[in-house]
Amino acid sequence: CGADAVYMGAPKFGARVNAGNSIEDIKSLVIYAHQYFAKVYVTINTIFYDNEINEVEKLINELYIIGVDAIIFQDHDKGIISDKLINYVNEINLTLNIPIFVDPKNKNFKFSNKCKLFKPNLNELKRGVKDDFLNDNNLNNLYPYINNLMNDNEIEIFYTTLGDKGILLSFKESGDIIHKHIKGIKRNVADVAGAGDSVISVATLLTINNCDTIKTSII
Repeated sequence: CGADAVYMGAPKFGARVNAGNSIEDIKSLVIYAHQYFAKVYVTINTIFYDNEINEVEKLINELYIIGVDAIIFQDHDKGIISDKLINYVNEINLTLNIPIFVDPKNKNFKFSNKCKLFKPNLNELKRGVKDDFLNDNNLNNLYPYINNLMNDNEIEIFYTTLGDKGILLSFKESGDIIHKHIKGIKRNVADVAGAGDSVISVATLLTINNCDTIKTSII
């Protein structure tokens, strides 16, 4: 059918309990898909508890061993993705040289280190740095907070989404952090639910395909 990627559930911890796939079946699909340069993404997008963390880590390790191209987590700020699990995933990704793209939530805002791209909206940034007085009237006021987060957490690209005002793009170049406001295009949209998901998805797709950083943020 010409698809360039397949999304599927893991044996456990998927939102569709009856649509799970065995490790063996996922491995077979990975081998087949990679023959045609297609990618396989596996979702881990249900609630799990502290006593299940070791099982989740084992599953993640199995998925990486069989060569899946990405694992997609979902949290919705419930705190189910703990700092322990984030650190575990980060360690694996960095060992295997897999880029990390993060749409952060309040409870795990500062745990994602050495990621390729970090994308909070303005409200998430305010809660993350604990400054309720930040606003988008003067973007220069955001720079020190973003700089600190990028340097402390070794973040390469930082998007602050600003609603209809666009995106504040921050990225590292020759050791310096460059900030660039990409203005939004106003559209008549009835429902903006999931807009952040679209931003992180498109940015991830373009970035891993080596699209220019500024062009990616404009798209």
